[in-house]
Amino acid sequence: PLDLVVVRASRLREGEGSYRNRLSNLLRNRHIYSMGGYFNPLSSPLEFRRLLTDALLGRCSIRPVGREVEPGIWLGQGASIDSSAMLEPPVYVGAHSSLGPACKVLGMSSIEKACEIDAGTTVEQSCVLEHTYLGMGLHLQHTVAGDGKLFHLEREIEVEIQDGRLIGRPGIQHNVTRAARSIVNSVLSTRAAQAASVNHQIAAEKSHER
Repeated sequence: PLDLVVVRASRLREGEGSYRNRLSNLLRNRHIYSMGGYFNPLSSPLEFRRLLTDALLGRCSIRPVGREVEPGIWLGQGASIDSSAMLEPPVYVGAHSSLGPACKVLGMSSIEKACEIDAGTTVEQSCVLEHTYLGMGLHLQHTVAGDGKLFHLEREIEVEIQDGRLIGRPGIQHNVTRAARSIVNSVLSTRAAQAASVNHQIAAEKSHER
């Protein structure tokens, strides 16, 4: 039952007493109508999660805004996915969101628009609300995350996270961290290449001596 009532206004003007009493008198002659469409009251995080699941599975008319790059994997415009990240369908990554190195987004998960998921973080059967930053090395499971809060769907518990390095909004401090990590990776790659070159030279010299 949706608890929706449609009343002809002229009927309420008839009779005596308050509108409440007149309405009560009309209930005896009410007609009940059936609706064959999809309904979700969206009154709790659990119902929001159900709407997401139904959309990804095609159970309602809502469809992910983006293109289906592989069966069950939708990407919004401008979404950035690192080559080492893993997507397990059905999943959705919204417009201008980014997944860092070694990230995982596993079945029935949604990353809404303008989110940043930092390196090594896993989002599993969860929803990340728009404009959300998730820090490095986290594992979200059966969760709705956003606005500095986590809501665990199975335990129905909401936790507020004060540390913006764990969950917050994308910002310049995260860009600085990402830039610093990029520099370190570049230095390590250069040193590894130099070491490989030296080892190759040593091996060549030994071969020549023989």
